[in-house]
Amino acid sequence: MTNDEKPKLWESTPDRQQRNKDLYVLLGMMVRTAANVELMLQAIALNLVESPYAMQLVAGDSASRAAETIRRVIAANPRLSSDAGVDLSALLSESEALFRRRNGYVHGYWSASADPDGEQSLSTGRFRRSGDIEQSPLDADDLKELVSGLNGLDAKFRKWLVAWVSDGHQGSTT
Repeated sequence: MTNDEKPKLWESTPDRQQRNKDLYVLLGMMVRTAANVELMLQAIALNLVESPYAMQLVAGDSASRAAETIRRVIAANPRLSSDAGVDLSALLSESEALFRRRNGYVHGYWSASADPDGEQSLSTGRFRRSGDIEQSPLDADDLKELVSGLNGLDAKFRKWLVAWVSDGHQGSTT
């Protein structure tokens, strides 16, 4: 290949290798940050489920399952009909949106295609139960934004839980 020729879509180049390494580092950061948020969801669910069996009900739950448990407790517990429940519901909605994006990166396929200039562009996609394919561009800026969003959400959940416990609300976490 001469200097004027562009690499083929499937050919590896030092620039593409470095870009992929950078993406994998960001992917690792995003997965770790999402795991922290998932842990906070479990901690909140453990705190809200007022049962000596809370640990057996919640431990090891996925983020979506812990969020569903929290939503059910919000609906059933009159103490959560206040602003605290509204605030927590808003955080859960934010969490669901971020985890949908996270799932695209983690559970979706990654593919390369040529953009109009012949440059390689990356995307991620998932098959939906509806049969549709959900595709999104795969780029470092989006992953950085997702990491930032998950970090911010982790802090918001921590703040919510500290305020809830500080107000004297504590479920059975044993």
